Amino acid sequence: MINANTTTNGSCLWFKVAKYLGDKDLIKPIKIKKISQINKESFSKGSSITSKHFLSIHDVPNVWNTLNIDDLFLGKAFLTCIEQYAPKGMKFVYWVFFKGEQPVGFAYGQLLHFNTYESVSALHQEVEGNSWQRFQFAAKKIIAQKLNFAGLVVGNLMMTGEHGFYFNKAATTNIDIPSLLTQTVTETKKQLKSQKINLHLLKDYFDDTSLDFQKVEAKRYQKFAIQPNMIVKIRPEWRNFDDYLQSMSSKYRVRAKRAFKKGKDIEKKELSLEEINQYNSRIFELYQNIVKHAPFNTLFLNERYFYGLKEYLKDDFKLIGYFMDDQLIGFYTLLFSKNDVDAHFLGLDNAYNNKHQVYLNMLYDMIRKGIDSGRKEVIMARTALEIKSSVGAEPFGMFVYTKFQNPIINTLLKRFAADWLKPAEWTQRRPFK
Repeated sequence: MINANTTTNGSCLWFKVAKYLGDKDLIKPIKIKKISQINKESFSKGSSITSKHFLSIHDVPNVWNTLNIDDLFLGKAFLTCIEQYAPKGMKFVYWVFFKGEQPVGFAYGQLLHFNTYESVSALHQEVEGNSWQRFQFAAKKIIAQKLNFAGLVVGNLMMTGEHGFYFNKAATTNIDIPSLLTQTVTETKKQLKSQKINLHLLKDYFDDTSLDFQKVEAKRYQKFAIQPNMIVKIRPEWRNFDDYLQSMSSKYRVRAKRAFKKGKDIEKKELSLEEINQYNSRIFELYQNIVKHAPFNTLFLNERYFYGLKEYLKDDFKLIGYFMDDQLIGFYTLLFSKNDVDAHFLGLDNAYNNKHQVYLNMLYDMIRKGIDSGRKEVIMARTALEIKSSVGAEPFGMFVYTKFQNPIINTLLKRFAADWLKPAEWTQRRPFK
């Protein structure tokens, strides 16, 4: 997969189950039940911290200024955009944490339902082979019919990284944050009984996180390593893109210049809100070109999602279009936070990719944008690991925690995790001198 940030960012059990059962087709979200009639406020107790949950961003009190939340992906504008232009079947939960009457924390969750059998179309096809292969296929279908998940995710399935919560450190020094989150999820699940939530997911955490998950593991949550987050660390001596190229070994500098030569006829343009609206159908078509070749996906974007990002985030979101002969042949998107630039979703016409090295040119352009904007990192997410390493991205290990309510499934998950969930093998390239 070549996209900078596909919907496999939320790597967890149901992705791998789908791959195991038939990874040639996409996971499709199942329509979720309405939850608007459920009481929109509840408190989770058991420590000096209480929590109140809300089912719409518009009902959340203005805690962003109170808590001084500076994470773009926990900001009200970004969360409002996702809610308004939500992926198919996705609902949301927002938690505000209090110490007495004072807000001390905020967390964000997503609720999504999956039916594995209905989602993996390979299971509905005729299978060829000997009797043993047909038996295996039949067994997979039976297993898939039993694997129906209603997942409550603390974090964002559309992003890679630790963007699920924010706490005032001074006010929560002695609070076990992971335990507080799992307790809050359990309490919220009781309030959302009609959703029949049977899977909890905490995503994503870097290997060197300061959080202590020992008590979470004691509550039968399972830890799984996922694909690493690929990040380009912008060096202080890279004052411009030429400095970046000069830091490469001759082999990789020649490779970069070859890509530039092949892409010299591409016209690159940052699209305005009006232009994103004008090209919206083509943008979504190019995005779907990437999605349909993915072995599995957890969600599908709203067709107006990119328009929404520009509408709400303004200059913090950029969609760069690639044109040839006045035709849009590809695009990539970037999200600009205080210190970093995140590569988000992209799309391209595969007919142009090899001849003009469209994707490789996109990766170089992302780094150029990061350097020119004065950011410290370009976060490229967890797909296409080898080619991203060839432009200077380094892997940073990450993990998630999952828990099925069914203890049998939870036990089987632990037993077979090494086969189902281990990150794919790949070769890291080292382009710098």
